[in-house]
Amino acid sequence: DLPSSVTTTSNEAYISFSSDSFSTRSGFTLTWNTAGDLLDCGEHINQDSGSLWLPARRDSKYKNNVDCYWVIVSSEDTLELKFTSFSTERGKDYVYIRDGGSNSSCLLDYYSGDYFTMPPSVRTTTNKAFIHFTSDDAKTSTGFELTWDTA
Repeated sequence: DLPSSVTTTSNEAYISFSSDSFSTRSGFTLTWNTAGDLLDCGEHINQDSGSLWLPARRDSKYKNNVDCYWVIVSSEDTLELKFTSFSTERGKDYVYIRDGGSNSSCLLDYYSGDYFTMPPSVRTTTNKAFIHFTSDDAKTSTGFELTWDTA
């Protein structure tokens, strides 16, 4: 019988194989897939334009107890960020946008809840934006998609 599949809680897995010297067999094949719900938290994104979404699979919901951040860095002077979709647990799960590359940078705005009309665009005064998402241990939702471009 084949072993059951394994899901890691991070983006790394350590696999070890041991054998003795008594007999040989045909071996094994190992395949893997990304789970889709995990983004690379802490990633520095060096792009003048792009988008990020949480969860990574758009047809699912984000997980409980998420604490993720991304730093967007542009080669230009400023960035304009806007949401194209947004749904989080109101008053519990938040997206914070900061003007700069760290969690101590100036807070531009923060959002929580369902938006039928998307939140307004946000413009940085620097070439960096710090995006921070937190969720509690209760409900989850479909998350958000955030796009950015140089301003």
